[in-house]
Amino acid sequence: KKMNDEAAAFWSELLCAFNYAVHEVLNLKEVKGPPNPTTGKPKPHPSSRVIGHYWGCHQRFFRSLCMAMKVPELVKMAKGALADNKCVVVGLQTTGEAR
Repeated sequence: KKMNDEAAAFWSELLCAFNYAVHEVLNLKEVKGPPNPTTGKPKPHPSSRVIGHYWGCHQRFFRSLCMAMKVPELVKMAKGALADNKCVVVGLQTTGEAR
């Protein structure tokens, strides 16, 4: 729990830093201009790409953290099975991700 809480605090601080950099340092407040001629939708804010990348990294990090937290128990179980002269097969899988 402590590791998860500290990681969450780090990612929260990182998001604040990205927001500060985009809005205060780079001074990207609003996008003005014609809408996209193909879709008719307004242009996305320049920060949307940065923030989108942030959230993708955030999800990959926490998915890896969840898997890593399971390793100590997995090792115990595998050692117990090997001590009982059993074979051990470990499969790591996730639901995948679109890229």
